[in-house]
Order: sequence, then structure tokens, then C-alpha cells
Amino acid sequence: MKFLPKKLLTSLITFWGEYYAIKLDVNIEVEVKELTDLPKLKLFMESLQMKINKSQLARDLNVDRRTVEKYLNGYQPVTTRKRK
Repeated sequence: MKFLPKKLLTSLITFWGEYYAIKLDVNIEVEVKELTDLPKLKLFMESLQMKINKSQLARDLNVDRRTVEKYLNGYQPVTTRKRK
């Protein structure tokens, strides 16, 4: 799944009482291949103040929406099994 946020960022900067408008076009491609990539996507989306469509992510990754929620909150699967 590829996620392309096409958001135009506009900032207004005050400098010694004068206003300068800065217009930035940001084109960043974030590719989510597996569930463990979701925390990175969350950080990126929060920095742009955008919401994540968890249902769409779940459909694209063929998993349940609650699984997407769990991985977005930082879940890391256990890599080794417990031996008796």
C-alpha cells in the first residue's frame, strides 16, 4: 500500500512586525508493506496533523481493524518462543 498525502502546507511567519507568507508543497511517499511499519506511519501522520483511516489500512493489509489499532499503538510481536 502506498500512501501519498497531498497536503499543501502554508505557514505564516511574523518577523519584526511584518508578515511573510511561506508556501510549501510537500510530496512524501510512505510505503506500508507490513504491520510493523505502522508506528512509523503514525508518527508521520501525527506530525502533519492528519488522521489515519484504520479501516482502509486493514482492508489493504488484509487484517482486522483492531489489529491495525494494536500495531499503531506500538505492539511488537514476540520474535522468540518460550521453551519449557
